Amino acid sequence: MPTTADKLAAALILYQEKNLAGAEQLCQGVLKQEPRNADALYLLCLVTRKTDRVDLSLELIRRALDERPQDAVFH
Repeated sequence: MPTTADKLAAALILYQEKNLAGAEQLCQGVLKQEPRNADALYLLCLVTRKTDRVDLSLELIRRALDERPQDAVFH
């Protein structure tokens, strides 16, 4: 069974391959199990930004920053 890290690694690959729907699906799956997973929130933020859902993207990055305010990448 894939771990959370495995799912996020696969989501990142899909994102890099421009398979945004696939990346989003994996991130959503992680967030169903771990709603406060900062890495999933951040990656989903990137996906939603690429798909012109700016309001959702901003909400997701705020949530990621709430979880890890010290993470420079999120800033």
